[in-house]
Amino acid sequence: MPSFADMWNYIGPILGVILGVVGTYLLERRKERIAKRDILHMVECVELVNTKILDEEMLGPLKKSIQIRIMTEPGHEPEFYDVKELYFARYRFRNLSDAAVSKFIVSLENRPRSLWSSVKEGDEQSNPDWSQKFNEIMNQSRDEKSGPKYPFPYLNPYKATKQEVFLDIASYQPLDAVNVIGGAQGVKFIFKKSGNLS
Repeated sequence: MPSFADMWNYIGPILGVILGVVGTYLLERRKERIAKRDILHMVECVELVNTKILDEEMLGPLKKSIQIRIMTEPGHEPEFYDVKELYFARYRFRNLSDAAVSKFIVSLENRPRSLWSSVKEGDEQSNPDWSQKFNEIMNQSRDEKSGPKYPFPYLNPYKATKQEVFLDIASYQPLDAVNVIGGAQGVKFIFKKSGNLS
């Protein structure tokens, strides 16, 4: 009967080959996961401000001489509404990836029916090409019934260019329930409300 040492002389090399194959397989899979993670773009949106900016009581004696009226449903028969309060929110977008995001779409969840909005780059960035492309895409998508969508033409990496894009919205209805939904293929979107900032 062969001894354990004799058996190990046969089993050891076979076991070594099996462990080598398994180890190589696991290492390759890990490299693939890291590569996929590196390809994934990451866009961060932070709610910087979400507050009431006007209350009739703030006007004091002036409230008798100042009146703000708006049309509740633009495009239909004019129906005016006396505004007693105004709300404002600002969101900042940054691309935290190493490469530019070529297409990125944002929409708003729980938005009021009446809402005004604008999109612009940060004060230190003035990119006419970005603004022109954004306006062209917005004009093409104005007939959508699902509410405003903001299709950014591209987002440059923040680490390299410091590009920041701001979305401002205002309404005579509260905006505290509004959430920003964003993304595109290959984009991981992170949204942080001002109340959740650490």
